[in-house]
Amino acid sequence: MRERVLKILLCLAFLVSSGCAHMHAHKPRNKSKSTKVSSVPTPKRTGARATKKAANANAQSAAGNPKTPSLDEIAKYNAKFDSANGSKNISLKWPLTGGVILKNFNASSDKLHEGLTIGAPLNTQVKAAAEGTVLYAGDDNTFFGNVVIIGHVAPFITVYAHLNEIKVAQGAKVSEGAVIGTVGNNPQYQSPALFFQVRKNRTPDNPELYLTSARG
Repeated sequence: MRERVLKILLCLAFLVSSGCAHMHAHKPRNKSKSTKVSSVPTPKRTGARATKKAANANAQSAAGNPKTPSLDEIAKYNAKFDSANGSKNISLKWPLTGGVILKNFNASSDKLHEGLTIGAPLNTQVKAAAEGTVLYAGDDNTFFGNVVIIGHVAPFITVYAHLNEIKVAQGAKVSEGAVIGTVGNNPQYQSPALFFQVRKNRTPDNPELYLTSARG
C-alpha cells in the first residue's frame, strides 16, 4: 500500500514537472518590431541664396547703370532731324584722312552692312563729315563701342562708331572737319577701323552717295 502511494506521488510529480516544461517551451515571446525611419535629406539653401543674391545684384546694377540706347534708338533722339520735308541731299566730307574701305554699304538682307568700314591706323583723327549738333557721344554698350552721332540738316544724321577716344560732348555744335574722336579697334576685323553710317529719315543709306570724291 505504501509503495502504491509512493508510485502515485512520483507519477503526479512527473506530470507536474512535464507540464511546466511544456508551458515554458511554448511561452509566447514579445517580438518588438523595429521601425526603420528613412532619413530625408535637408534641402540645401545655398543655391536659392545665391540666386537671390545674384538677382539683387542685377537689380542694383540695372538701377545704377541704366541701359544705353541702341543705334536705332539714338537715331530717333531728335525729331527735327527726321523730316520728309527736309533737304533732299547733303554733301559730306570723308570722316578721316586716308584709310582703306574694308567693307562697302550693302542693303541686301543676306550681306547686310549699313555703312562703310574704313581701316586706318589706331588713333587716327575722326572728323565731322558736315556741320551739325552732337546728338549722342558715349559708349552704346554693344558691338559698336564708343559712338558719336551728329544731326545735320534735316533729315540727315551721321554715325561714327568703334572710336578709341571721344573728343566732343553731347549737345555740342561742330563744324565740318572738326575732330570728334579717334579710330579704335574694330572687333569684327580685330584691327583699327571706323564704322561710318549715314541715315536719312532714320534709315541707313549708302554714304558714298553723299561723300565728295576727294578724301581727307
